[in-house]
Amino acid sequence: MNVGVLDIMIIIMIFQLLVFSLFLLIRKAKNVSNYLLALQLFSQMAGIANGFCFRQFDFFFNKFPHLFFAGFPFSFLWGPTFYLYARSASFTDFKLKLRHLFHFIPFFTAIIFLLFSFYPLGYEEKRIMLVKYDFPLYLYGKYIDIFLRTQVFVYIILSVLLLYNVKQKIKQRYSSISQTHIGWIEFLVAGFSIAFLLTIPIIIYLYIYGRQSDTFVIFISLPYFIYFNIILFKAWYRSEIFAGVEEGKYKSSKLARKEAEGLIEKLKQYVDCKKPYLNSELTLGQLAENLNISPRILSQVINEYFNQNFYDYINRLRVEESKKILLDLSNKKTVLEILYDVGFNTKSSYNVAFKRATGLTPTEFKRRYSYKTASTSE
Repeated sequence: MNVGVLDIMIIIMIFQLLVFSLFLLIRKAKNVSNYLLALQLFSQMAGIANGFCFRQFDFFFNKFPHLFFAGFPFSFLWGPTFYLYARSASFTDFKLKLRHLFHFIPFFTAIIFLLFSFYPLGYEEKRIMLVKYDFPLYLYGKYIDIFLRTQVFVYIILSVLLLYNVKQKIKQRYSSISQTHIGWIEFLVAGFSIAFLLTIPIIIYLYIYGRQSDTFVIFISLPYFIYFNIILFKAWYRSEIFAGVEEGKYKSSKLARKEAEGLIEKLKQYVDCKKPYLNSELTLGQLAENLNISPRILSQVINEYFNQNFYDYINRLRVEESKKILLDLSNKKTVLEILYDVGFNTKSSYNVAFKRATGLTPTEFKRRYSYKTASTSE
């Protein structure tokens, strides 16, 4: 076997993906997300290993012909497992259901085909089959590859839409998006998407001109090599990184107007008295627990009677509190100090929320209205 730099890189990827997928399967925290991530990593490993067999064709042809096409069906799991993992990591109430088997149809189709055409064959029969140019996987290889890449692209689009949906749902439950570790799922989607899209121009060039060399394969493999190393490094320390949000929303909740008015009054009194929004880590669950009502009912009240989600509702209260401080002539705090005092985590989120509510930045608001306040007091 002739081993070059590219071969070493491929072997490292295979080893890393295999070890980490096994780690996720045997760890104490047993959940659907970990299993789906393990399957995603294993499918990537199997697909890469299948390509490595053909790259080192002579060696595997003479020594291990049974390994050819062993990992081929798993290539059709790249897109589905990526999307399903992202979904399971996003929603705490996610469960695998029979309808999810639809995503695995290409995978099972490939296995069934190989069970009838290649897997049952003996050692010598497989060697003969591997050099037959009329073998369907050779004849239609380009079309299969186009289907595979189109499938992955579709699931990337679905994952981007999922991420957008998740960020909207998070606003229903959290007063600060950062605490939900949304960055993990954003990295997952963005990293995989970038690695995939970077390879497309090279693949198109190969389709048109049919020229392939180690240089082209390196450029195809390198984005995934970098992505896998980063994801393994991050997930190794924080594999449970995404807290998740519930998928459902008021499906069976019937809130009477009189009951809602009582809850609104209760919420206003508690907010005015306790000022819970000053806590930058406040969540919908915490506020609901303090009010002794269910989070779903509280979310419904805020959405339907304040026309805001939880995130915007809490930030509006923080902006109102900061306006009082800014107009207090005896207060000498800086804008940076004020934003932390009222519950914001960053200057950018404070400025965005403040300008949305007033049309001005905090500094502009203070300059314009503190002067009027001073004139009135005189």
